[in-house]
Amino acid sequence: MDRFLKNSHYKEVLLYFSKKAKNYDLVDTQLYWRLSDKLLWYALREVLLKKIKEKKVSLLDAGAGTGRWSIKMVQYLKEAKIYLVDASREMLEVAKEKVKNKQSRNRMKFYNIFLEELDKIFPKNFFYATINLHNVLGFVKDPVIVMEKLSLVTKRIVISFVPNLYHMIYFNIKTGNINEALYAAFYKKGRFTKDMPRIHAFTPESIRDIYEKAGIKKVKIYGFPKFLYPGEEETKIVGNTKELKNILQDKRNFKKIFSLEKKFIFDESACSRGNMLFVVGKK
Repeated sequence: MDRFLKNSHYKEVLLYFSKKAKNYDLVDTQLYWRLSDKLLWYALREVLLKKIKEKKVSLLDAGAGTGRWSIKMVQYLKEAKIYLVDASREMLEVAKEKVKNKQSRNRMKFYNIFLEELDKIFPKNFFYATINLHNVLGFVKDPVIVMEKLSLVTKRIVISFVPNLYHMIYFNIKTGNINEALYAAFYKKGRFTKDMPRIHAFTPESIRDIYEKAGIKKVKIYGFPKFLYPGEEETKIVGNTKELKNILQDKRNFKKIFSLEKKFIFDESACSRGNMLFVVGKK
């Protein structure tokens, strides 16, 4: 782990998350992310959780952060073991504090390591499935190397939720950050706020290529939300863009938009419209 801690990129990433850890889950107060997370949970259930037949399955949450998704999964799968791996000690500490149920806690394992070190800790095909959600592959130094590690320790399914390059360009133009949009277009990296490190962004073609290089050939790529995008306030821990708040605070509107997004969520032909790309790879 020491050699990664000395890396300038990871120093910046760890500092970024150490500052956000304690308040990170306040994102749940933002109406747009409630919609996005509801869609993500629906997608996870449909493509992974409902299909798991083995009761005592082991799953990896790579870049688990504060455990938002691990906790939901361990509650949904009553006998599964969930392994939470994250390079940020502060984020994992928040995750540990959140797990009050002893029965759930006994089925959750925490590892403060970098994803590049996975194969040093876990044997080949140790996990039935792996998830890495909300920009994890964006924040790593080399997504190709990390995907190879994820594939190596995973037997069946690797699911990623990654930044869409096309949306990153659009967002920065919309918010007046034209130079950042140009940077993203040329370097396939960028950011949504000035205080965050620049992260990798992906097109459907580039993320498919990364999966295939890691030996995962059966790849489906979806994208969502497709019809409603975050504003500048949604890039912060708290805050709601006025226009989005006016739309989504009406429960009837929220329900209708969720139904509309759900209708098109698995339409691969429209994946590049998504704020994020949702990738399902089967070995």
